[in-house]
Amino acid sequence: MGESSALEDIIATSVLILKNIDLKSGAVGDEEQVELLDKRKKFALNKVSSILQDIKNYVIAITALDTVKAQRENLSQQDYLAQFDRADGYRRQMHNSLMRNMNSTISYIQYNFGKISEKALEKWEEEQEEKDIPILDIERVTFPPKVICPENIDLEDRKQITAWAVQLALSLGQLKNRLSLNHESL
Repeated sequence: MGESSALEDIIATSVLILKNIDLKSGAVGDEEQVELLDKRKKFALNKVSSILQDIKNYVIAITALDTVKAQRENLSQQDYLAQFDRADGYRRQMHNSLMRNMNSTISYIQYNFGKISEKALEKWEEEQEEKDIPILDIERVTFPPKVICPENIDLEDRKQITAWAVQLALSLGQLKNRLSLNHESL
């Protein structure tokens, strides 16, 4: 339970930080900035919620694959291989979805709200301006290094992502309630 709690705390910290981001004092009365901040906060929170759903789907896919493996002796080789390929393909698809979603969420949160280097911020703001995407006038904040997962997890290491997801899945319902992260409530 302790490890799950520590993993929950990382996500809970980032969600709390996100919910409390404010505009700079000069932009507080600017309706466009107020709406933009609200929209981007909701989008970021929905992305975090989506990761939690991806974790659930991924763990379900792992369980389905384990179920197929356990039935190996009860199936013909052809049936087993067909079921294994289907279950393993779905597990891989869910894993890839989780990894893509994690990387895009971390990037979105860091670039839109986080304290990043001046050089990276200037480059990102230039890219946004070239695309006519408005820039938020906010007080940038410090998030945990990898925003939603422990700093020691290599985001390219499939086994580490799996271990993190499985451990976090043990308390997923409690975490969603703790964070009030339901798509309907956002």
